[in-house]
Amino acid sequence: MKLLPINIVALLFLLFSCKNEQKTQDSNFDSGQLSFETEEVTKTQGQPVIKNKNETTTRGYQYFENYDPIVKMVSGRVQLPNGWRRVKNDKQYQYVGPNDMKIGRIQMSNLFSYTEDYGMLQTFQMSGTPNQYPMSINQIVETYFMPYANENNLQFIKSFPLPKVAEKSKTFLELNFKSQPTQIETESAGLEWKDNKGRKYLTILRKTVYKTYNQWSWGFLNQHIEAPASKFDNAKKIFIDMTLSEQHNTDWLYRKNQIAARKANQQYQEHVARMNAIKLNSSNSGFSSSSVASTYSDILDINHSGYLKRSDMTSHGQTRTVNMISERNIISNHNTGEHYNVQAGSKNYWVNNNGKYFGTDNPNYDPRIDRRINQTEWSQFNIEN
Repeated sequence: MKLLPINIVALLFLLFSCKNEQKTQDSNFDSGQLSFETEEVTKTQGQPVIKNKNETTTRGYQYFENYDPIVKMVSGRVQLPNGWRRVKNDKQYQYVGPNDMKIGRIQMSNLFSYTEDYGMLQTFQMSGTPNQYPMSINQIVETYFMPYANENNLQFIKSFPLPKVAEKSKTFLELNFKSQPTQIETESAGLEWKDNKGRKYLTILRKTVYKTYNQWSWGFLNQHIEAPASKFDNAKKIFIDMTLSEQHNTDWLYRKNQIAARKANQQYQEHVARMNAIKLNSSNSGFSSSSVASTYSDILDINHSGYLKRSDMTSHGQTRTVNMISERNIISNHNTGEHYNVQAGSKNYWVNNNGKYFGTDNPNYDPRIDRRINQTEWSQFNIEN
């Protein structure tokens, strides 16, 4: 059974970490070189101290390790009884065990957003982003699970809370890098199902909400185990125990947070540089669009170019009608919240940290790899209208 066949996005911290852990390698890894967080966490002067645990097996159990190809190291591991094995090259199942038990792969929802801030609402409208208030567990089941269940002759039996799973998820997510103060709320439930072929299923559903000062981001993930009805009680225990046994490599977590922090800092520095460049360009009449065009005149991919100025900056409420009449485009960077009104006529726009921009119709052209102009940092901006 493959519940909830929905799109995967790389999303903020929950989706990022879980998506990477889903990409596993079937070869064995030497966990003797790794340090893992365990459920045994103590506190010293209010700070968590994670103890190392390097054994590869426990009596009657074995570890299965997950590999993160982005960070290029083992991200974590889970524990299953002896007799289970990892499935190779299977998009639906991750592990199979005795008595025809099977554990599916983690599936993740899109990352949804909700805000009551007027400025953010305008941004949502301009970019076509739905303003979706976080659903309850019951609403998620009705909206995303029941249509699939009805189409595949699955009968919903019951749901029950899994507070320890939710608490474990929150503990891990709190350790992830955050670029701004963020409140994290987690909730988890077990969903039981049965089909008309004598099999039963348990889905573990985990929902997370990230709250910042003006926006909520939320999403959910799910994974399931299936087994013959006569073996279901045992399968259910194995699956919940496996979920609670999950350990994360602390070296991986440290490196992942470093990558996220560097990216956030780079985006901030680019934003500051552009703001400073705009101030300079607005007060220096010697900088003009024609001078930029002359600088890049030998690059055939460029259709329009210029310097961003204060007059180019737009409010979130800039209308499409005005832009159509004046043949202008609003371009934006959702990472920094910047919006600019620039000359229309191009399908793609790039802005550098000196406040220069250009437009091109070539989707394959990337100034970051063009030696003629890649001495500065370039960021691609989206067309909002």
